[in-house]
Amino acid sequence: MRRTMFLLMALAAVSSEAAVLCTAKSGSGTVRVRTTCRRRERQLDPAALDLQGPPGRGTAFEASADTPPGSPSPLDDEFNNPSVDVKWSWVNQGSATIAASPNGYTTLTVTPANGDNWRMRVQSKSGSFTVTMRYASGFPMANYAATGFVFRNSSTGKFTSYGFGYNSGPNILVQRFNDPTTFSFTPINFGLTTAQYLKATSDGTTLTFYASLDGAAWTRIGTETIATHIGTLDQIGFGVDCNNNGATAFDTVLYWFRVA
Repeated sequence: MRRTMFLLMALAAVSSEAAVLCTAKSGSGTVRVRTTCRRRERQLDPAALDLQGPPGRGTAFEASADTPPGSPSPLDDEFNNPSVDVKWSWVNQGSATIAASPNGYTTLTVTPANGDNWRMRVQSKSGSFTVTMRYASGFPMANYAATGFVFRNSSTGKFTSYGFGYNSGPNILVQRFNDPTTFSFTPINFGLTTAQYLKATSDGTTLTFYASLDGAAWTRIGTETIATHIGTLDQIGFGVDCNNNGATAFDTVLYWFRVA
């Protein structure tokens, strides 16, 4: 790791000129950054050293968790198509818009309202599962903003949300709603604000929530008994809410959504 960081810093230091990596032709010895390799040296390929991504993508810094699974679920979405996948359904779309990108993300844009107004995208799922998502949201620093997973009963409309939000400060929140516009209760308000990855597991009875900075090391946030509020869980997805009409419209970028 230290060697990798040194090489990256060295490359940056000579970025004003064309820089190459050089080592002894014998195949061993120190790796040096030069503008041209010397007569007794050979040039190394940065991609072979995992210092550079495919052509046109520059240096790769993706976490291992971002690699798509070898056997994806039909519910998975890598958000890398030029159009939004039709397997998702809107719940209370209102003025919200969603825009796909072939570059590996989808943007959900929401305008804050005077009162709760969850804008959700859902799919059918029940029983036992693990769902993981990477996303980033530019939600306003205004009370009652919330983003993240939604776990819903399609018959009653009740759901539990889990994700990042702002409630007297940025937090990870688990909240209960009777429908997209009716708040019920906040069972968990957790002071962790630096994660990018969220995960939830269900054994059919209990939801357990986790958060991670890198998608590898997970912090357990808490649990929610499904029968307590949701009743029958048969839909999962993601959504955004902002009960503060003094805030401006904001984007939530989704990188991937995976179910196992």
